[in-house]
Amino acid sequence: MSFRQEFDEELNLLVVTFTGVISSEEEIRAVEETVRDPRLKPNARILVDRRKARMKATPEDVGPQVDLVRMNQAAFGRPRVAILVADDYSFGMHRLLQAAAHSEVDHDFRVFRSAEEACEWLGIDPAQMGLG
Repeated sequence: MSFRQEFDEELNLLVVTFTGVISSEEEIRAVEETVRDPRLKPNARILVDRRKARMKATPEDVGPQVDLVRMNQAAFGRPRVAILVADDYSFGMHRLLQAAAHSEVDHDFRVFRSAEEACEWLGIDPAQMGLG
C-alpha cells in the first residue's frame, strides 16, 4: 500500500491518494497521518481517492478509525470528507464508516463512486484536480 498527500492551501483542500492493497493497520496509520497533518486547517475539505486501492479491512476495523478521528477532531473544526471508491466492497465499508462516524465525530463524511460528484460536493473542479 502507498498513499500520498497533496495540500492546496488556497482551497484548504487535502487530497489523499491510495494505491495497492490496504491492510487495517495501514489504514489506521494513514488516517492517523492525515488527521495530524499540520497543513490541515479548521473546516478543511478532504478528498480521499481510493479508486486504485483495495481494502483488506473488515467491519470490526471501522471502530478504531472513528476513535482516532474523534480524538483529533478538535484541531481541525468540521471538515468535509469525500471518499472516492471504485468497487462495491470499498463502497460498503466506507458507508459503514460514514454511519459509525455520524454520531461520533463532528465531520461531514460522504462516500462517492464518481469523481465529479465528490468534487461537486466539495465545491472543487475535478479537472483542476486531475480527477476527471
